[in-house]
Amino acid sequence: MKFKVEKKLIERNITSIGKLVGGGRSALDIHNNILLEVEEGRLRMYATSGDIEMVMSIPVLDSKPGRALVDRKKFTSLIKVFEKDAVVDVSTSDSNLTIQSEGVRYRVVTQDPELFPPISPKETTGTFMVSLEDVIGALDRVEFCAASDDSRLFLTGILWDSRDESSRFVATDSFVLGVAEREIPTGREFQAILPRNLKGVLKDIEAEKVEVGFTEDQNYMTIRFPEGFINIRLIQGPYPNYEGIFPEGTYSSLRITREDMDRALKAATAINPDNLKFVLSEDSLLIHAANTDGDELEIQLEGRYEGSPYEIVLDTKKFVDIIRHLPRGDMEMRIYGDTSPILIGSGEENLKYLIMPVKI
Repeated sequence: MKFKVEKKLIERNITSIGKLVGGGRSALDIHNNILLEVEEGRLRMYATSGDIEMVMSIPVLDSKPGRALVDRKKFTSLIKVFEKDAVVDVSTSDSNLTIQSEGVRYRVVTQDPELFPPISPKETTGTFMVSLEDVIGALDRVEFCAASDDSRLFLTGILWDSRDESSRFVATDSFVLGVAEREIPTGREFQAILPRNLKGVLKDIEAEKVEVGFTEDQNYMTIRFPEGFINIRLIQGPYPNYEGIFPEGTYSSLRITREDMDRALKAATAINPDNLKFVLSEDSLLIHAANTDGDELEIQLEGRYEGSPYEIVLDTKKFVDIIRHLPRGDMEMRIYGDTSPILIGSGEENLKYLIMPVKI
């Protein structure tokens, strides 16, 4: 095997592969490798974590067909050594892979390519095309709400709840919940729990639309694009009934711009408080905060409040994360009671968050 390739091109692709398969839960050593295959002037890169399989293809120069199996992290780190505009020369000899450019040459040991598990697109039914920009935008709004604790694996993912002509993307860790709705028609109704690290890879795909399909048993989703494909083992649910969590009935409302809330939070987080106490009435809008050193502050909010007076305590980090993911402009906080989740939304997007008050 032999090929030459632009460093920035191959680095971008192997970095994308690492984002998706690098965080997998596989205990198999073979999954730490990447399979390089050259054929007809293109380099195909195969990688898997067991739960996720990914293939990316890029054009190469002066190529000779062949295959090589090499440690993925080692190969990635060596490629990154070269200058941004370098052309990298890669070739195999016996059981070694040579990587060289601009007077620097590495020789690394490879493994038998036959040891790597075969990877091909899954057989899917009812495929549909979706806009990458719309999917990435929705994932970006809610992924921070997903749990990081694997004890309830289904909460570490993001629910794609398709309603035929629109789609909702939902994430929660049981303390905060985010729902982003987009006009993403799929022509079918389904619920699929996606891995939370999917967005980072989708951002690196150079395509306006991708083809999505599910296996007949609904265990895998395959995403196809011009330069490759991704097979994703879906996280098994069932996912919580998020619609039933949203409070109903009479509420009190705080309306404020995100910019004004940002300024208040910037002042509050300067003393690094664990919690924020909102003291809200039609006569006064205040935030109180204190840290473990005994430092305190009080902030007067610029906004409009309607309803019953409340004193609500919120986790600082979780509340700040929500505000940072809202679009600029008007926002609203709805308070349904001392122990009910607080609804936070924006007038510009079909975007809603829930946050549970802290019990003091």
